[in-house]
Amino acid sequence: MSAAPTAPAFPADALIRPGQTWVLSGTTAGGETIERELVLDDAAPEWDDGWDFESDLGPLSYDPEIGLVFAADVMTGLEEETDMQVCLGFVQDKSVTGVLVSGDMDSISEQLSMLDGEGDAPETAEGLAQAFEDAGVEVGTCTLNLK
Repeated sequence: MSAAPTAPAFPADALIRPGQTWVLSGTTAGGETIERELVLDDAAPEWDDGWDFESDLGPLSYDPEIGLVFAADVMTGLEEETDMQVCLGFVQDKSVTGVLVSGDMDSISEQLSMLDGEGDAPETAEGLAQAFEDAGVEVGTCTLNLK
């Protein structure tokens, strides 16, 4: 019987680390400007094909192998009864650039599920935007910057 695979050690030089604050800013598909601060927990992240962090607003997942980041502001939407925001993007230098998906939990899930699973996965923010456009999903733009 073989041992279960172990998660890789969290790299000391990782761009995204516990305890950091990341500023999510962007423009929704409807033209609304947003800005949120995601304060990452001090606890070490969990590994699940990438590093899964918890923040005060929702999850932030980072796959360092392909540079993909998923950051969600769930709490503001719930507390203020407004749209939730999901930034899906790629690391560029020391920030993240990508697309912003907005709505309630069901509509965001539906929009994300409309992406075509066939063919090559997008490797850039522009590729993500094109994939959503090809799927008929209107998205905004977002950036994540370390505060």
